[in-house]
Amino acid sequence: MHFYEGEVYEVGILDELGKPYGDLLFCLGYSAGGHGAMAIQKYVDTHCRGEIKINKTYAGGGAYDLRSLFEEGFKINLFNYICAIPLLTIGFNENSRLDIPYENLFKSPLLENYDEWIVSKKYGESQISEFMGTNLLSDVFADNLFDENDASRQKLMIEFDKNTLTSGWTPDRDANILIVHALQDTYVPVVSALDMHQYLKDQGVTNVEGVFLEEGDHEDAMPLMIARAIFEMATWR
Repeated sequence: MHFYEGEVYEVGILDELGKPYGDLLFCLGYSAGGHGAMAIQKYVDTHCRGEIKINKTYAGGGAYDLRSLFEEGFKINLFNYICAIPLLTIGFNENSRLDIPYENLFKSPLLENYDEWIVSKKYGESQISEFMGTNLLSDVFADNLFDENDASRQKLMIEFDKNTLTSGWTPDRDANILIVHALQDTYVPVVSALDMHQYLKDQGVTNVEGVFLEEGDHEDAMPLMIARAIFEMATWR
């Protein structure tokens, strides 16, 4: 049995249960790892079909489509994982060479300090969020980005679309996938998880299950996913 993403706890518990690993392959992750788990599923289905078989993928709390994530953020004007906003925006602007002027992206004080707070890589996520001092997008993003027709916003969205997991690939119809997310998640809005689940169904994946918790925030869905993964791995036939 091989594991990808959050494997440490599962392997330890399976060891205690005396379960043999055999040749089974599971892929699991939560939050950023949830995106990673689905990205691995996509890579295997696109490039390694017939060579590698993932017995089951467990993806929880992930942002599978950045366009829908940002658009939902613009609507509700709330993002509790606020440091992700400049991290993602700067990453795409620099690595994709979009050449968007930063005054078209950020407001003060982030505009004057993004180089020190983020680009310098001196600080962790919690420190960056503390520096920013808000969880409202309207305090972070330049006003022009709230206009759907804004050129800078459109540049970002086009680049986000190139990196989405909710379109542009053909999943293995025999894939076995569990998607877990809290409906009231204020860190990673549920919209992209709903889109991911629907895309897999539309592509004919019959063994895809979506579990969407009616109560709780981002971290509250993780124990459910881990418990399901441990139980199913320990009893897999």
